[in-house]
Amino acid sequence: MERILITGASGFLGGRIAAYYRDKYEIYAPGSKEMDITDRESVKEAFEKFRPDYCVHCAAVSDVGQCDREPERSWKINVDGAVNLARASALVGAKCLLCSSDQVYAGSGVRGPHLETEAVVPGNLYGREKLAAEGLCMEANPDSVHLRLSWMYDARTLNPGEH
Repeated sequence: MERILITGASGFLGGRIAAYYRDKYEIYAPGSKEMDITDRESVKEAFEKFRPDYCVHCAAVSDVGQCDREPERSWKINVDGAVNLARASALVGAKCLLCSSDQVYAGSGVRGPHLETEAVVPGNLYGREKLAAEGLCMEANPDSVHLRLSWMYDARTLNPGEH
């Protein structure tokens, strides 16, 4: 059975991904105590031990206000953590999917769906962090894929085991 390592599985998107794929893949969804994404060696050890086929990186400090209040912490998680995952994925040959944000466009004034070819103009620290992470992750692992996701919400509550 193929293996997926999912970060941020206690959050909105990561939890839904883990629940959806739980019967299709062997899933490792470590919390920060099991794998500190800001610690390059912790990430490397987890990847070498689990040997994922795929990494889906959903962990982030996505609260724009929290990023402004704790810029060093949010950079470590949003940028350094993503780079550590991209590097570790390359090391073990795992496909790496990194969740970015449409906040990379927030300062452009353009409303609605954005195009990949559109100029990026982050309007806040979170957007600048996500844009920096995209570039640094591509340097660390040119095969990584970045999804610029917009605000997500759901009217239902996801219960454990529900998909």
